[in-house]
Amino acid sequence: MIKCNVGAAKGDRLVEESSTSKGDHEKKDAKFKNANGAKGNTPRRQRERNVVNTQQKEPQTDGNLPKNCLRQCGKLYNADRSQYVKRRQEVDGGQGNLLYSAKFKEGGVMWKLHGEAGLLTSSNEYVAQVTVRQLEELDLATTFNFAKGVLRKNLKVTKVLLDEHRIDVEKVKQSCDEYLKGVFANTIDNLKDRQPLDKCLDHELNLLLKLLNHFEVGRPTSSERFPYKFKIFENIESNPEYKQVIEHANKAFGHQRNKKSTVLPDELHVWICLLDDTIAQFFSNDEHIVKLSSALLKLYMNYSLSGQMSLDSLESLRVITHNTIRFVAQAGPFVHPKNEQDNYIIMKQIGYMNRASLEGRMSFTDYRDLIEVFAQYWKQRSDAIDGLEAKLPGDCFKHEVEAVQSLLMQCLAGALDKNVKLADLISFCRVYEELLADVHNLPLDWFVRMPTMDFADIFLRKGVISVVENKWKDSDQQCYRVKDFEKFERVYRVLFEDVELPRNYLVETIKALLKCINSMEEKKHWKGGLVLTESDQLIATGLLITSVRKSLLYLKEQADYISFDRFLEENTKPFVTVSNDSSSFEDFKKRITLIKESYWYIRNLNVIDIDTALKLFRESNESDFNEEYLRLFYRKYSEQFEKYMTQNDSLEMAARIAPIGAEVKRHKRHYLADKWNVDFKFNVMPVLLAGLSAVWSLHVSKDVASSGQYLKPHCIQILCVSRLLSAEKVTPGVRKHLAQVLTGQGKSLVLALVAAVLALCGHSVQVLCYSVSGTLTTLSNYEKKVVKDHYNITDLSVMPSFFGGSNLKFNETQDFSCLNSVNEWMNAIFGRINMMVYARRSVLVVFDTDLKINAFKQQFAAQLDRLNVLTVDTDPADKERFINDAGVSRTITLATREMGRGVDYKSSVAVESNGGVHVIQTFFSVDVKEETQIKGRTARKDNRGSYELIVCIDHLQSEDLVDKTVHFSMVSYTQLNTRRNEQLVSKEAKREAKLKIANEKHDVTVNFYKDL
Repeated sequence: MIKCNVGAAKGDRLVEESSTSKGDHEKKDAKFKNANGAKGNTPRRQRERNVVNTQQKEPQTDGNLPKNCLRQCGKLYNADRSQYVKRRQEVDGGQGNLLYSAKFKEGGVMWKLHGEAGLLTSSNEYVAQVTVRQLEELDLATTFNFAKGVLRKNLKVTKVLLDEHRIDVEKVKQSCDEYLKGVFANTIDNLKDRQPLDKCLDHELNLLLKLLNHFEVGRPTSSERFPYKFKIFENIESNPEYKQVIEHANKAFGHQRNKKSTVLPDELHVWICLLDDTIAQFFSNDEHIVKLSSALLKLYMNYSLSGQMSLDSLESLRVITHNTIRFVAQAGPFVHPKNEQDNYIIMKQIGYMNRASLEGRMSFTDYRDLIEVFAQYWKQRSDAIDGLEAKLPGDCFKHEVEAVQSLLMQCLAGALDKNVKLADLISFCRVYEELLADVHNLPLDWFVRMPTMDFADIFLRKGVISVVENKWKDSDQQCYRVKDFEKFERVYRVLFEDVELPRNYLVETIKALLKCINSMEEKKHWKGGLVLTESDQLIATGLLITSVRKSLLYLKEQADYISFDRFLEENTKPFVTVSNDSSSFEDFKKRITLIKESYWYIRNLNVIDIDTALKLFRESNESDFNEEYLRLFYRKYSEQFEKYMTQNDSLEMAARIAPIGAEVKRHKRHYLADKWNVDFKFNVMPVLLAGLSAVWSLHVSKDVASSGQYLKPHCIQILCVSRLLSAEKVTPGVRKHLAQVLTGQGKSLVLALVAAVLALCGHSVQVLCYSVSGTLTTLSNYEKKVVKDHYNITDLSVMPSFFGGSNLKFNETQDFSCLNSVNEWMNAIFGRINMMVYARRSVLVVFDTDLKINAFKQQFAAQLDRLNVLTVDTDPADKERFINDAGVSRTITLATREMGRGVDYKSSVAVESNGGVHVIQTFFSVDVKEETQIKGRTARKDNRGSYELIVCIDHLQSEDLVDKTVHFSMVSYTQLNTRRNEQLVSKEAKREAKLKIANEKHDVTVNFYKDL
């Protein structure tokens, strides 16, 4: 971001660096001599350009000195007396000594002028030798602000002694120069062949370099306006329509009301120059794009010059400017009378923004986000929709391609017709654009099976098809991939007259899914008559798209199906069924979410069998258990479960459940757990558990059962239930047990099955809690002792993952950093967020308190798009949406530590392809269990992801994790972990002592009541 404040921003210099000679000074002084020979007043134009916050009128020099002027009182203060300008009464002849000294704040930086030695210093590592002559104008000043302005404009730097900021600027400038040289060296020769957006970006970079050079610290031009003549906004500053908004903008940036109030403040001027110049350079000769630009520019001006603008919004203005250029560059090629559907969408997008603006329901931030998602659509539209023609060339699928393209565009057009909250539309557009990205990345292979091997050999010899390497190779079901569509069609029609071409089931599947999506978008009533509002339609369609996107991952499995018709049915019918049969929004939401989960769940059900599960369980658990008994228990359960699931399979679900329920009731008995013996555990319990599992499976699988698939309890879940119920123990009864089930792997189902078995045997059961914070593997010695001695729990089970373990790799050196101050700590977090967003990943940032979240958000929110805040106090509806959005590309989620435990954040296909969700923990957990939980928010199941720890030494010292004398650069993760363990031992000893005292008091109290 370029800051172009008239007043100095952080790091900007207040004075012009020069080597002006004595003669030059004398010439300048002569200009200001008045009729009496004294130095006169600075001309009004000069003063209005340079003096900021000036409230005092031009001083009079008629010889009558005001009593409160600087020469008379010697020192002028600001309101809280923290800043001053001082006229020193006596100045010795020392070299460099000045008549004036001062202390004042400008641009967020505190400056100090030292009268002795003539030094100017600042709070951001700047030291320079300066000169300033005696100034009549300054001596007659009566207010601090006026005196500061006069002093500031007349200070001259003779030598810079230290300038850390300038060193940084030079490095940035050098890097920018090198980058631009590379860009132009590689692109200028081929510029004519490049896309409009690429050309715009090159042009933007070129103009940005000019702006950097113009405002570079130390240049004479740094405090002057960037010279530019508007081409598109030709009369913007003289246009009465913009007079008031320009005044509002100047006020928002703290510029005083004067003649300058009629011109654009520099903070906005530079970005409008960039927009004007880029559009004029590339699009002024295309009448269709000029019309599009004119429609957009009105909106841009209204919001960039609105009263909502502030210094904090500058980064948002940069984003708006760039995205407006993106919109014009990417939508421009489609703006043509022949592109009827594209023109229709463009007009709908602009019309939507105009309506929202006129209705007063679009804020500056809303406009920023809308123009961003609308611009992104045209990029994805070009890649995904036009990309279909490249993937399916020729005429054989021309009609199917056109149908898919039309359905994709109809989906967005329908959304733009909805009268919904802007946040809902923006969220929908982002989900829809993720769908376009997935379609773009989807290989639309044409898989076929040939009537005979002889015919297949003809195609193979001509190189038209290739054999698919899978389990059906060299069998009657061998599958082939078409390599040359057009040649395949010609040869096929010659060999098989009057026979239709083999169908492209992938294209048909996508078309059917898009029809289902568009149907939901226009759905008027749920089954049963409940009306859908337009908001319901849009949100439900977004949920449907999210679930459909999950299924696209598995379309690559087509070649593994014996029946391609079955493939089509399995991948489309569940969505159609849910859309048609849901009785309410809540019912639809529950069922569509289950379908989304079913794709990976069903495919992973058989990845781990009972033998593998027991092997993994043995590796994770130290306690003794009877492995053979558990294996036999599961096999008996599995046999009974399969029996229940195959009987009456031609009947409706309710008719199938009834006999299973009757069988379970026949085996139930009033038999409390303390009496459960070996016979009950091995002959009755597996039957009860199988019946309960079958009923659950039939209930939850009603939408996927039509395709012949069922959701069923995983063998690891049944293993956990059997452990909790002491199924492998030959001794009677059920022992107290504590089990660990990983997030997203079915704790609720495990508890439900345990509770149901107990209830069938006569127990009154209440499930009070789904989980506890932390993990059994990270229990401290004290906690293990409490679990064993205080709660009498001797059996522990750490259940393995369905997928064999976490994919996360944490490097204690590379993935850890400690910063020297809160400011550096926040900047480091911001920098890492930007890197991940640039990589098109999503970021979850976990803070220890909401106060720190608010501080970070206040400083950086304007510079971050797609920013959500997730705390325990977040509204439930927003909480669910933010959790779902946390895995969407370029989304940043700021969460408190409570939301770093037990929440199932799921990543999108695009995020997975770019590395998965990145987690940043911003504090060091004093309990390692919490750290383990936060790490577990990424790289779970079969997903990718990464984690890093960014801490501040101030926070570590307040937690007594490092000593006050330790330098931040010497802090390591190993050192902090050692201190954490030491603190844990100390805390455990204190807890033990307190517990002993409490138990003694408890015993005394009990004995007292016994003696009454």
